[in-house]
Amino acid sequence: MPPIPPLSAVRAFEAAARHENFSRAAEELAMTQAGVSYQMKLLEERLGAPLFVRKGRGMALTDLGRRIAPRVSEAFATLGEAFAMARTESDTILGITAPRTFATNWLAGRLGDFHIVRPDLAVRLDVSDRMVDLAASEFDVAIRGLPNPAPGLISHFLMRMPVTPELSPSTSSSTWSSSSLMLPFFTFSINLSIMIFSDRNFSRRCTTVTLRAILER
Repeated sequence: MPPIPPLSAVRAFEAAARHENFSRAAEELAMTQAGVSYQMKLLEERLGAPLFVRKGRGMALTDLGRRIAPRVSEAFATLGEAFAMARTESDTILGITAPRTFATNWLAGRLGDFHIVRPDLAVRLDVSDRMVDLAASEFDVAIRGLPNPAPGLISHFLMRMPVTPELSPSTSSSTWSSSSLMLPFFTFSINLSIMIFSDRNFSRRCTTVTLRAILER
């Protein structure tokens, strides 16, 4: 792919060319007018040709600027459509990650009720015992057994899950006898919680509340 100028400079050019005004472009891009002027200078140096000329108290596009401006605007419109498509697809999928045993023995059989309430959403279930960084992952919801939620997470208690060690029948009788006396002391419960990253959008948080209500039935 042929090299292109810095995207920040191209974006500033697109806005300045559309408005034919550096001040309005700066307002749209949350920049200063000097910042837009600097980006134009970088772009013109990169191209080796001027894109704007001074006209009275304002700026006007050169012939080169007028030729490339529609194509640059079209390119940004295409990018906008592509990312809008990605956002739409993301909004129709709810990603859930849950521990293996819990997901296969309990959660999977209850997701049908959620589909009835939210037929517009498809659930992608990740069955894994590994810890997941919700902020950096593609998952919306994590069900995990943690004493306290990590910073930045909203946590809703779901249930207590008993955990106990088990011995293989092939274990020697002496080992079984001594170990069986210790099993009650190793039996404990894990508090399972539904967790969601606090920066997720409002609709995602509402969806999590719906999911929690269904799972608590």
